[in-house]
Amino acid sequence: MILKGVLTFNGTKKTPSNVRITAINSEGIVVQDIRPNKKNGKYIMILATGQKGNTYAVNFEADGYQPISISLIIPPNSSYQEIEKEFVLQMINLESKTLGTMAVKGIVRNKEGKSIPGAHINLKDNITGDLIETFYTTIDSGSYYFIVNRGQNYNISYEAKGYLFHSENINVQKVAEYSIMEKDVILDKVEIGSNIVLNNIFFDSNKSTLRKELGVEIDKLLTLLKEYPELVIEVSGHTDSIGNDAANLKLSQTRSQAVVNALIKKGIKKENLVAKGYGETVPIASNTLPDGKPNLKGMQQNRRVEFKIVK
Repeated sequence: MILKGVLTFNGTKKTPSNVRITAINSEGIVVQDIRPNKKNGKYIMILATGQKGNTYAVNFEADGYQPISISLIIPPNSSYQEIEKEFVLQMINLESKTLGTMAVKGIVRNKEGKSIPGAHINLKDNITGDLIETFYTTIDSGSYYFIVNRGQNYNISYEAKGYLFHSENINVQKVAEYSIMEKDVILDKVEIGSNIVLNNIFFDSNKSTLRKELGVEIDKLLTLLKEYPELVIEVSGHTDSIGNDAANLKLSQTRSQAVVNALIKKGIKKENLVAKGYGETVPIASNTLPDGKPNLKGMQQNRRVEFKIVK
């Protein structure tokens, strides 16, 4: 396969320094690392098809610009073909401190500490579910950077091939100031025992009725389970230590079952889903402060829903 086209920068062909176009195969190996023509931005890349086919992540990046990543799937025994694509890299103004905005930046790694190049970062409106924009981590360091406007409730999902997604909910207070949120993320591989906290599953206090914001998180779960239909997953519910133990156990069970029911309604087979409530028995943070007072932040962390691969 021939992949060719023109790479421009903010719409101009003036090529900055350290421009790279890389192709990474499904094993995570960089098989192509080229530079576009300095004068006109043209590039050309040769990718092998192979008898079993190939899948490539092709990354376009340059220092100071927001990278772009695309996925190319080449079927087995494909004949010769040419694909032509034109891309525009947008400049990242690291010095911009526009009032009423917030910068979000960090590095995406796996559990071994290795950075994950070309990971997708999907920014959505948590209320409407609309995709605002997709960003990508860089090929060299796995870093990312983007700007959000204040006064909105965002769902940020970090995703990469072969890994479980990681989601964050940020409800940015509307104030006339600029700030930076640094968020390094670790992604778990899709394998038995891996689990994630579903940070965008919302319930009203002491209720198991799913709020409308759930739709964004359910869509990500559906995508994952359809990509790996053989997985059996446990959806577990957890509470803080306030209230009766038995009531907390019941509440956590009904909440996890509510998530399972939502997935079944979307077409996931019930035999692939297990609902399990643990009440307050598996905290991930302390429910109390050293002085014995309630630890509100820790209690909030303990009120959670998790997703775990069990088979």
